[in-house]
Amino acid sequence: MTKLIVDCLGGDHSPSAPVEGAVAALRENPDLSLVLTGDETVLREELKKYGSAESERLAIVHAPDVIDPGEKPTDAIRQKKESSLMKGIEMLRCDESLSGLVSTGSTGAIVAAGTLRIGRLKNVIRPAFCPILPTMNGGIVGVCDSGANVDVDAARLQQFAIMGSRYLQTVYGIENPRVALLNIGTEEEKGDALRKETYPLLAATPGIHFVGNMESRDLLSGRYDLVVCDGFAGNVLIKSTEGACLEMLKKLKTDIPSRLVN
Repeated sequence: MTKLIVDCLGGDHSPSAPVEGAVAALRENPDLSLVLTGDETVLREELKKYGSAESERLAIVHAPDVIDPGEKPTDAIRQKKESSLMKGIEMLRCDESLSGLVSTGSTGAIVAAGTLRIGRLKNVIRPAFCPILPTMNGGIVGVCDSGANVDVDAARLQQFAIMGSRYLQTVYGIENPRVALLNIGTEEEKGDALRKETYPLLAATPGIHFVGNMESRDLLSGRYDLVVCDGFAGNVLIKSTEGACLEMLKKLKTDIPSRLVN
């Protein structure tokens, strides 16, 4: 049985979206149990929408405080011990039966709390985010990093490539993930000083399948499994792609009905 914590406060559409996702995950995965952190009264009201079929695999820990995305992360994690995020972090730190924590809250607070309270793996310089997107050929692509580290050097990008590759292998069963470096062109000599330094480093890194540079327009092409970049560029890449897709869907919803023949 895999046991995870779900931080239900602080993110977009919280707590309704985290609760809905938690219930859906329990229904799809019989070997999963979850602990929800947040305002207990509010969470129980949300759960009433879905019945109580999964109650034996679902627990609630009362944590009424919320860390706002606009707060300074180091101050927030120190001052808001009763927040949904910090309650979850402390549980994860002390309870070996818990395998991880899911949160859509403050990026800075998640990174700071995870680093300071949980700690890093040996030799890992900095943690990174690696969201997964669907590709046009039915596969997936990961973007590492997407916001945890705005300023990086070549050594950090190399670690993102290694960690991201292992993640895709272990969690998604991709045997030999194709790793690309986000750049302004596919040619080896393209890019700024950082990208030019990183390219040969990735090419010489054992244990990863580096396939060269990738332009942002090819993110969803299906030709890559992992895109390596700094957190600033990765965040822009993710949100630009998301925005373009949403606007296209809006356009289709308005255009298709107007062209239907009665």
